[in-house]
Amino acid sequence: MPPRFIGDVHFSGMHPFGYSLERQSDSPSNTEGQIEEAKTLLRDTFEGNNSPRVIERAFVASRSPLASVRCLAARVMVRLVDVDDRALPALVVLLKDPDSNVEWAAWEAVADVGAKARPKLDEILVLAANARCQPVAWAAIDKIDWQEACRLKMEALIKEWPSRKGNDSANQDLAPVRKLVAELGNQDFEVRERASLELVKQGIALLPVLAKEKEHIRDPEALLRLKNVMVRVTENCGL
Repeated sequence: MPPRFIGDVHFSGMHPFGYSLERQSDSPSNTEGQIEEAKTLLRDTFEGNNSPRVIERAFVASRSPLASVRCLAARVMVRLVDVDDRALPALVVLLKDPDSNVEWAAWEAVADVGAKARPKLDEILVLAANARCQPVAWAAIDKIDWQEACRLKMEALIKEWPSRKGNDSANQDLAPVRKLVAELGNQDFEVRERASLELVKQGIALLPVLAKEKEHIRDPEALLRLKNVMVRVTENCGL
């Protein structure tokens, strides 16, 4: 789908319904004026106009009955996170919006806010688990806290893996794997590096095994290496 525009504002266009205003089910009465008002508001904040009047108009727009206006308000909140403590909570509210276009816009806005959204991470994680646009939601989590996102994906995969068809890790000879894990703490740097690379090559089938082995490691460097191996495996499987 090609990128879409609202006024002079560019959106990714990833949403299956896009952000095109003609797709919205807003009432035609006064709709055009309110949308133009929201566009002006967005331009004002992008130009650095964060006057009290503009800020208050932004919060009013975030509660508009028009989905198109709430989509624009989500983008405005990105600009206001640094200047008003109410902006991030308002953006989290938009993540719960019943309109899928607004929800999508809000998740993209959260991704743009990035690490500044950490104070609301716990609530955002709960919403991500139930989001209608999972890829965008997890992309936002990655931007907020990459390590936490990776940990959650890894835990989900470890939990899910035993039920997958073709999973033969339960019947696998684990002696070579345990040998490689032990070598992560070897005094020889080259041995440690080779063990790390070999474990990564084993792929996601070994994640449950590595999770159990991690509990028995006492050497700090070996433990760090094993954690890095698990992260790299998780990344490689495209989660």
